[in-house]
Amino acid sequence: MKQNITIKPELKIKQSFNSQKEQSLKILSYNTKDLKEYLCKQAQTNPFLTYTAEADAFLEYDHSTRSLYDKIEAELKSTNQTIPEDLYQYLISLLDSNGYFKTAPFLASYSEKQLQQAIYILQRTEPYGCFCRNLKESLKVQCELSENPASETGTILCDYLEDLASHNYEKIIQETDLTLDELEEGFHFIQTLNPKPAANYSTDAPILQAEIKVIYDDKFHFEWISQNYSIQFDDMNHLTKDLRKLRNEAKQLLNTVQKRNMTLLQIMDTLCHIQKDFFISNSPLNYCTLEMVAKECGLHASTISRAINQKGFEFNNKYYPIKYLFCHTGFKEITSEQIKQRIKYLIQLEDKTKPFSDESIKKALAKENIHISRRTITKYREQLLIPCASNRKYKVSAK
Repeated sequence: MKQNITIKPELKIKQSFNSQKEQSLKILSYNTKDLKEYLCKQAQTNPFLTYTAEADAFLEYDHSTRSLYDKIEAELKSTNQTIPEDLYQYLISLLDSNGYFKTAPFLASYSEKQLQQAIYILQRTEPYGCFCRNLKESLKVQCELSENPASETGTILCDYLEDLASHNYEKIIQETDLTLDELEEGFHFIQTLNPKPAANYSTDAPILQAEIKVIYDDKFHFEWISQNYSIQFDDMNHLTKDLRKLRNEAKQLLNTVQKRNMTLLQIMDTLCHIQKDFFISNSPLNYCTLEMVAKECGLHASTISRAINQKGFEFNNKYYPIKYLFCHTGFKEITSEQIKQRIKYLIQLEDKTKPFSDESIKKALAKENIHISRRTITKYREQLLIPCASNRKYKVSAK
């Protein structure tokens, strides 16, 4: 029996679509250097494309990544701390890539007391937690310097890191008198600390290809700064079937490059408005994730990730990777003073015949996305010289 095989046209269309999509994603992920190489190769095999490029005038360096020496030097100057340069140079030379001492410090020209005083200052200089002997000591320093109310519990839990890792919570609760809620609060806080405080600092700043220049004068403007190349479409008459195919491929390529550039501008515009304070006053970065930017741009998070890969921008003659504008801490800081003010405000509004217990205040703060333990509420209330609920009620009823 004869069988007829029919090639469905939609299969060819699907294959063509997948090929175009693959090319689009590839070009989106290319930085300027990779894009130039790709376009040059395409122009060599496609008669409808003409590629020209100038030699790179200079190399840009990533100013978001500083050497640890530069960072420490700048911080000591800004805080008016006086440590001899040869001493902190020596101590930095003893650190591993995470910021911990590889060997015990010893310098004949300085006493043990002078060494320990310098180390104490450096541990509490940004990046916090460097110049420590181990992870436990580094985390304790970071807890000490944090204004987060959970830092007190975090300090206690630093002595139980192995038990936390093995989920031996019963032992911790038994030995510390912490409640399960307090333990979880402290554990969550510890997870926000940096176990490798020097990991983001290097000896040499890496070479960075910056593509977009950001300018702010009441509003944001963008300029392309690395487009020292051009790809042009050259049409011709009397096309054969093969030439028509190459012609379509050339047009598709140019459209894809244009789409890549528009996507990158859209992402930068969104990021600049989220991080407006950084550009205006060099303030710390706001919380910002791929998902947030994707939602604003109407794109998928994976598309944002591809688009910013290995790409940088220039601002005020400094060069940064676009990824620098993302802040993934996932933790919103609130100071102890702000929490105290909220506690004071809630107590002022309470029904004086039924004043809030510390547990009630804890639940009220939780609704405001402020999660702290009842023990911390009690501590802050006492620091505010506010009596407990029963005494507040007693004073009202005694009038």
